Amino acid sequence: MAKRPRKPRQLEQYEAYKQASGWYLAAWRDHRGLTLDELAAEMETSKGFISDLETGAVDKDGKRRRYNSDLLAKAAAAVDTTMGFLVDVNPFTVDGDFTRRVSMIRELDARDRDEVFRLADTLARRRGEAG
Repeated sequence: MAKRPRKPRQLEQYEAYKQASGWYLAAWRDHRGLTLDELAAEMETSKGFISDLETGAVDKDGKRRRYNSDLLAKAAAAVDTTMGFLVDVNPFTVDGDFTRRVSMIRELDARDRDEVFRLADTLARRRGEAG
């Protein structure tokens, strides 16, 4: 479903949305080239609800629209990232190879992922011994 990345907004806008909403949903949606309508369809909700989630908008009762773990999991799957990245990583501020490699690791079966992590642990220990 992912398309070509949309032109990113000003980075300050993503940071303001993150501050208000608690996650980088707008940045990941733009990074994946999805419109509000497309993401709403993927998550089986409305365009307005997605917009409110992205911006941390306040509902009619004065409460911010916030995500929960189920919504976080659904959104992460829809924008093809991890829940942790969706909360903590603005895709426009990290190396593109990094996010591509993380996606590759996620697609491995459990045994191969474990092997990648064992190798990373070994390399990290070596680096720590050398430093």
